[in-house]
Amino acid sequence: MKKSILLLLVSISLLIGCKKDDDGPPDPEVKSRFTVANDEYDGFKVNIKNDSEEALTYEWNFGDGNTGTQSDTAFSYTYSSTGTFTITLVAINGDVTDLSSKDVTISGMTFQQFLGGDEATGKIWRLEFDAGVVMLNPDNYNDWWYSWTKNHSLPVDLRNTIRHHQYIFKPDGSFEFKTEGWTLRPGAFFGETPDPQGWPDATSWISLGGKDCSTWGNNSSLTYEIQNASFYADCDFGRIVLKGKGGHFGPMDTGTELVVDEPAEETFYEVYHYADGGDQPDTLVLFTPWGGNENGVDQARGPQIGRITLVAYKDVSQIPDDEIEVIVEKPLETNDISDNFDDEAVNITWVEDNSPALFDENFDNPASGGINTSAKVAKYVRGTQDYANIQFELPFRMNLSTRNVFKMKVYVDAATAVKTVAVKLQDSKMGGNAWQTQTERKIQDVTDDSWVELTFDFSEVATNENYDKIIVQFGDEGANKGDGTFYFDDFALE
Repeated sequence: MKKSILLLLVSISLLIGCKKDDDGPPDPEVKSRFTVANDEYDGFKVNIKNDSEEALTYEWNFGDGNTGTQSDTAFSYTYSSTGTFTITLVAINGDVTDLSSKDVTISGMTFQQFLGGDEATGKIWRLEFDAGVVMLNPDNYNDWWYSWTKNHSLPVDLRNTIRHHQYIFKPDGSFEFKTEGWTLRPGAFFGETPDPQGWPDATSWISLGGKDCSTWGNNSSLTYEIQNASFYADCDFGRIVLKGKGGHFGPMDTGTELVVDEPAEETFYEVYHYADGGDQPDTLVLFTPWGGNENGVDQARGPQIGRITLVAYKDVSQIPDDEIEVIVEKPLETNDISDNFDDEAVNITWVEDNSPALFDENFDNPASGGINTSAKVAKYVRGTQDYANIQFELPFRMNLSTRNVFKMKVYVDAATAVKTVAVKLQDSKMGGNAWQTQTERKIQDVTDDSWVELTFDFSEVATNENYDKIIVQFGDEGANKGDGTFYFDDFALE
């Protein structure tokens, strides 16, 4: 009997215990989890992301003697010395805890150390051979508006010149620019280059306006600072500010907010990307206002982006060989050149340049009659780009000795702001600098609201045997341009 009573009491006790456990809250399933990554900008800083679950409070130990109770899901911690440290996180909810830990190695290389290296002589940076310098569409970084690169713009000799320039950052905050004997100077301020390689250092640095621009040459009296980026939203790694007259990378008019005709006192470049290449060259990609660009820095339209790619070679054997110019010779010929937009064009394939708003080669004649009863004409709408035009390149060089006059019929809409039409002849061997070879004939204040025939006489250059590229520009260019609509027909060499 006593045994039965004892068993009954034990059973009741177990039932009561089970009921209490079932009714009470279960213990939280606390999990301590976090990730840690070295900061790309500051070699002493790590960025921590707390991914813990079911925790209310946290106890951090950063492995250097410091602790914390940060509850942010993401935060940064900065060490004061180099080494490998163990970060420990205790995640807590009441009496329940969970612990996790990770090791992090602190190199101590700040961005300034990345730029200047650890030797007093400094670290040499040069323009990267293929990427170089480009001006980008702010809305599409893959859209190049202008470039000083291997694949576009500068003639070979000038590319070889600028890619040998040395930009030297030193650990003490000083900066030096070395030309290596030759420089590229803005033609608008110094005139045409005296040599295919540019200007030799011995040539005067006085601009056409009488300004002393000698500091744009070899210059060791410059300094630099690392500041926070603020101009370009996509630059997270800070800003390089060159201080002292003449500090610059690449073309001499990048890094300033305004077009200048003498060296700026201060220029800035914001860091879009950088990477330590190990045994391979280090890379530095910068965004900067394009000071010499025709648009300047127009905040209403968004800052014009100059992207500059620099490399620091680890060994001289990594420096690419200079380019060798290969010129495809073209025969000198006298041929028909014409397009009436009703029949097949003769030696003309039109190409749009600098984004005209519209170019339509198959448009119904808007005012058939008078001197033009053609069914089809070309329609051209002048856009917002300063140097918009249409052009074509010939498979031969024009023999202008007997035929040197171009004619075309033009109809200008009355609302067009600048009623100007120009024809330009250029030498394509100069690549993106072909404009420096051009001869231009321009007709201003063209009669509107009727078809008129325009004549462009190039007899003064009849002995020139280099021209193989023809530009047609409506509405002028640069500061003189104006939006408007033009129709043209019967373009031909007479």
